Amino acid sequence: KTWSAEFKKADFIYFVTHSQGCPVTIILLGKLMETGIINVNETSFFNDIEVGIDFTPRKKIVSILGMAGINNGPPYGRDQTLLVRAYTTIAKDAMMELFELQKYDSLQSKKLIQALRTVIANNVKLTFIASINDQLVPLYSSFCIFARHPNIFRATFIDKGSMTPNFITGIMNVAGKLLDLGYDDHNLVKEISPNLIGSLTGGGHSNIYNEYQVYLLGLKFALETTDTSSDVPVKYTPYKENDLKANPYRLPWAMRGLLHETRKHLKNDEIYELYKEYQEWKPEAPVLKDIKYRLNGLKYQL
Repeated sequence: KTWSAEFKKADFIYFVTHSQGCPVTIILLGKLMETGIINVNETSFFNDIEVGIDFTPRKKIVSILGMAGINNGPPYGRDQTLLVRAYTTIAKDAMMELFELQKYDSLQSKKLIQALRTVIANNVKLTFIASINDQLVPLYSSFCIFARHPNIFRATFIDKGSMTPNFITGIMNVAGKLLDLGYDDHNLVKEISPNLIGSLTGGGHSNIYNEYQVYLLGLKFALETTDTSSDVPVKYTPYKENDLKANPYRLPWAMRGLLHETRKHLKNDEIYELYKEYQEWKPEAPVLKDIKYRLNGLKYQL
């Protein structure tokens, strides 16, 4: 409340968040809007000056950039590891709250979902960017994969030092395009996430916020995109907590569905490129060898 006057005067409010700060910010912004501390109708610039920009609403612009956000909790099963058990009681209690986000009927998840609906109803634009080899947050969690709306944009940060194979980059590129266009990725992102988690001594959980293009992408989505012409509700598709367990048999079916959507909605060039990258791919790490082996039966589909 101390900053109410500044919120009122501002024409553009841009929240930059990372890790657990992402769901916290969404919940906080939802509360600020519910209480009227942030009111998108309060702006002097757009109401008093004819700016001549057709796509810009005559309202306050509010946006969130979520980098490696832990929107759907940490990797499944990490709450049972020795690393988590080693924390002090206070730190452990706070950390265990993050695992509640894996359960869609938990208080934390319900607060997050309600806040998402509130902020999107106020035309907030959200950019969720996942880090390809994040050691603490799975890709589907950073993508906030359970929520769908035109005001949500998703992208993947691929650190040059991660040595990510072209085939994996290609899959995430195609899946991201489909999701951003409002189509289905057939749970490909969720199924491939366990295989791409980085080691605890490395990984891209922190590298993501050192890349200026990440911040620029959030700004571009906030300021250079049109608004929906009518009220579009948030599509909410929860799944059971057990669905987060790694299952080697689900990835081939998810990939099959992704290829079907790619043929239907994108160019065939995308599939030709994936086939070429798959053929050239010579994985050395066991988890990547496992991905290639499980997708071997789909070569004819590619």
